[in-house]
Amino acid sequence: MNNIKPDKSIEDTGERMIPAYHKSHMVYGEHIVRYSAIHEVVKNKIVLDIASGSGYGTSLLAETAKKVYGVDVDEKAIKYANKNYSAENTSFIHGNGATIPLDDSSVDVIVSFETIEHILDYQTFLKEIKRVLRTNGLFILSTPNDIEFPESNHFHVHEFEEKELTSLVKKYFKYQKSYYQASWNYNGLFNKHLIMKEWDASIRVLQTAPIGLEKCTYFYFLLSNRDISEEIEPLSAISEHWSERLKEEYEDSVRTHIEEQGKIIKHLENTIRDKDIELEHYIHFVNKLKKSPFGRLYYSFYRKS
Repeated sequence: MNNIKPDKSIEDTGERMIPAYHKSHMVYGEHIVRYSAIHEVVKNKIVLDIASGSGYGTSLLAETAKKVYGVDVDEKAIKYANKNYSAENTSFIHGNGATIPLDDSSVDVIVSFETIEHILDYQTFLKEIKRVLRTNGLFILSTPNDIEFPESNHFHVHEFEEKELTSLVKKYFKYQKSYYQASWNYNGLFNKHLIMKEWDASIRVLQTAPIGLEKCTYFYFLLSNRDISEEIEPLSAISEHWSERLKEEYEDSVRTHIEEQGKIIKHLENTIRDKDIELEHYIHFVNKLKKSPFGRLYYSFYRKS
């Protein structure tokens, strides 16, 4: 958890998780949970992290895996990953999901977190996953839930609902275990040492706000063509401090802004109304002028000229 590199030499596009930019943000916690949850699953295995991005997640897998390949379509991301997260058991390679640059049946586990929604031809992607994965290998797939995920992400080509995604992966994998990732406001009680530093520990958690599956933010599937014995233990990450005071201050500022804009709109409406009245008076005056002897003479002369 502490191998954060301060390097900001790569652009923060808003889609790729880069610890140097996103430490302590929700997106950081989401990624840490996904990767940390499979520490034991990838232990002593040969692993492919497809769409490895900045390389941070790949480096987490490398803590327990025998070998990890991080593949990404962005050459700048590969350069950044090699610079910041290289290790003896890690290789970062430029490539894409439609033509993965690895041999047939060459890896034990493939990790694909938030990848498939970026790929237009996702069926070819899944064929490539199956080609590279060994017969008894495990595919770990995470992707946003279309029902719950915000519509504003322009990087996503196609997001899935659970039924659609399950139907799709069944064409390639016989067995499936489903998990779900979601976000809540988190309230913790700690001593002064735990509240002021970063740590990794097992603690008791009380679930006081259960939700329906349709409200999860991400689907997290284990897929294979053999019986899946692996289990994902519940895991959560504390991220992005919540302050009720700051929330109230923000709401007050928004309310003040709305009131100020309301006053401006009211002023503009009054100005438009006054101009409409002036215009009506002008039209009335012109019409009256046209009917007068002088007006008839003037407009008769004007038309002739």
